[in-house]
Amino acid sequence: MAASYQRDAFLERRRKYIDESTAAARQALLNMKASTPDQKKRATELSALLEKNKQLMADQDSLQHQHDAIGQKLQNLKETLGPKTAPAKKA
Repeated sequence: MAASYQRDAFLERRRKYIDESTAAARQALLNMKASTPDQKKRATELSALLEKNKQLMADQDSLQHQHDAIGQKLQNLKETLGPKTAPAKKA
């Protein structure tokens, strides 16, 4: 249980860091003053990448919630079924 908690805590810290750095990159892109066609093209490409990243993060979050729900259902089923009993031996 402790290893699972540590893993979840680590993933949550990483997710928070990625969210913050993505938001900072998005804000820097919005503040960027593109003056040449190449800069404008690059800004458009970066904006598309940030949006794709945002969608992938949302998809991953959704999958993580589904995974957690399935794990909880399996745990509940395991508890409902109780301890495994050995089959009776034939004489």
